[in-house]
Amino acid sequence: MRIIQIKNRWTGNVIFEAEVKSMRICLENAVKAGVDLTHAYLPRASLSGAYLPRVILSGADLTGADLYCADLSHANLSHANLSRANLSRASLSHADLSRALLYHANLSHVGLSRVTLSGADLTGARLYRTHISRADLSHANLTKTQLSEVRGTQ
Repeated sequence: MRIIQIKNRWTGNVIFEAEVKSMRICLENAVKAGVDLTHAYLPRASLSGAYLPRVILSGADLTGADLYCADLSHANLSHANLSRANLSRASLSHADLSRALLYHANLSHVGLSRVTLSGADLTGARLYRTHISRADLSHANLTKTQLSEVRGTQ
């Protein structure tokens, strides 16, 4: 056990801290406590399998984070930097990713049902076997996005 802090990416102020084994557990505890994690600084965080429904990570830096199989349903990730993040098999249903930076992110095998991606930058993102039914992709940048076996059934 060690004290792990989640800091604001712009000010460096501590948003939340806990004596836990991992960043994943710290973040899950913050979500359970209802903490607003807007602008959290979490680059390269190991959050595989994290249970984070309804998390508020608007404007957060999650560059290169591992969110494999994480539950981010109904999450607010608007304006978040998820460049090169691994979101493979994550649950993102009803999440807000508007204006999020998903440059070269891995969104393989992800359900994007009713996800808001308006204005998001998906340049070079990988959407292999992704379900995008009723997703809002208005004004999204899909330049060089890998759209192999994407499904959009309703």
